[in-house]
Amino acid sequence: MTLSPVFANICGFIGMACIILAYAYTTRESANGRQPNPFVQHGTNLAGAALLTVSLMVNLNPASLVLEGFWSAIAIWGLAKALREKKECVKEGRTRDDHCHRWPHGIGQGHDRPRAGRSFRPTPSRYRPALSRSRPPGSAQWRQSG
Repeated sequence: MTLSPVFANICGFIGMACIILAYAYTTRESANGRQPNPFVQHGTNLAGAALLTVSLMVNLNPASLVLEGFWSAIAIWGLAKALREKKECVKEGRTRDDHCHRWPHGIGQGHDRPRAGRSFRPTPSRYRPALSRSRPPGSAQWRQSG
């Protein structure tokens, strides 16, 4: 069975969108100080690589085909690692509150464990802006004296 070039191109564009969205998701979660959900991250990358591989079967590009093979292998490795960590957490009875931060509690929910150099402590009220935000952050009127 041969695939039509139109179908192959549609698969390729959907695969490209999957990989770009997975990268954007990872970047957004990291920028907000949260661990990305590994099942969303690697699962979307694997789906994107598979769809791009379908496209490459019709429009052959050997270098891109090899790249998609490695992309798929890394995604499968990431999913296997996430499953292994989830099983360990469940086996030990740990939850997200017990710093079992790698396994997700639902798509789109961030993880509350901080990355290195970050803390959970809320910002003291004396550092929060109390006056108009028209002053630059370094000015004396920006912070309350405490």
